Amino acid sequence: MLRKRTPFNKNSQGFTLIELMIAMAVLVLVLVGYLCANTTIQQSNEAAFERTLALQDANQVLERMRMESASGIFPGNVTAEFPDGEPVSGFTSLSSQSVTVDYVDSTADPLDVTVTVNWLERGVRSTSVSIRSRLTQGGGS
Repeated sequence: MLRKRTPFNKNSQGFTLIELMIAMAVLVLVLVGYLCANTTIQQSNEAAFERTLALQDANQVLERMRMESASGIFPGNVTAEFPDGEPVSGFTSLSSQSVTVDYVDSTADPLDVTVTVNWLERGVRSTSVSIRSRLTQGGGS
């Protein structure tokens, strides 16, 4: 006896087209979420790297000021080499970077110094970090 074949047998195994489409839609959503998270993490890492470079540059300026304070008449020698509010040259590791030095009182001992680094984060957003320190004759802080 011949058995009649039906295309949709209730006992057949496998997926229907609707089940397959739903599974593909869920997979696409998971992949898009993963890619977005990966992009966000990468941007955060880049911003943290730029911030680290800016802090290193600010520390470098403070070290140069400490070395300068060891020679000459303090604090005049430091304030002459690093004028209040003026940019410090030689820093180009970040996009549109500028490094400035500010004093609370440029004649005081200890000298209260704030070094500020401004740059464009990822070349787009204006960002800055500051380090504040006190310098004395001979480079102590």
